[in-house]
Amino acid sequence: MLRGFIRWWRGPEPPAPRRESAGPTRQSGAAPYRLTRKGVLVLLVTSRRTGRWLFPKGGLMAGREPWESAAQEAFEEAGVQGLADREPLGAYQSRRVRNGRAEQIEVVIYPLEVTRQLDRWPERGQRRRRWMSLEEARRRLSDADLVRMTEVLEQRLRDRQPARPPPALRTGSKG
Repeated sequence: MLRGFIRWWRGPEPPAPRRESAGPTRQSGAAPYRLTRKGVLVLLVTSRRTGRWLFPKGGLMAGREPWESAAQEAFEEAGVQGLADREPLGAYQSRRVRNGRAEQIEVVIYPLEVTRQLDRWPERGQRRRRWMSLEEARRRLSDADLVRMTEVLEQRLRDRQPARPPPALRTGSKG
């Protein structure tokens, strides 16, 4: 009873200070691709929650450069390994729901030239993966910024000199 009186006497508690947002959470992602005789193919995966097609992405990893984190995400989510470019294709903003709360994220996408595709990988049972032409990928991607990144990738590969033959894609079950 005395505690109740003291609370009444002091008046209402001041609101807790609001934490100012330091901006969106940064993530990195990979745009896995391979060169074939028919052109460039990109590998998309489905999101776990909505099933939308997107590039593999995830949080930045301590002790790794952003493009190395992107390559690791491609391994975990899509079961591919390869050579990550240090120059990003671009970035996009999105929202994710975590613990019932919406959070703003910014994802920087790096090209990843795939040299190996695994039959087993950490998130195999949680996502689908699919190789598709750039045109099909542009139809399936729901974010205009991701579509733009496929155009940047296409232009960058077209400008690459000298042209080189497609690398042999190794497949295997390790991972």
